[in-house]
Amino acid sequence: MTEPELQRVIQYITGQLSYGLPITSDVLRTGFGELAALAQTTTAKLDRESIVTYICAYTAKKTGHPEHMVREILETGGRWLDQACEALAWQESKTSN
Repeated sequence: MTEPELQRVIQYITGQLSYGLPITSDVLRTGFGELAALAQTTTAKLDRESIVTYICAYTAKKTGHPEHMVREILETGGRWLDQACEALAWQESKTSN
């Protein structure tokens, strides 16, 4: 995800929820960053709920924000994560053919 895309996600979620820009940005940058690192280092196939549970716990621990708030923010941004995963899978299937 590029910086302009991340900024759009942060702005959208800040408008949808009442946590404010600094908290939303902190949670999304931490959570999405760990998700990117996880994608680069993990070879196991994990289901979406397992990934969300891990990312939420990790982000709550790193940011110090309550896990329920972190989950709400990350799940609101889940649409972008799903789209990014689909695009990556499509690109990988295209290059392997």
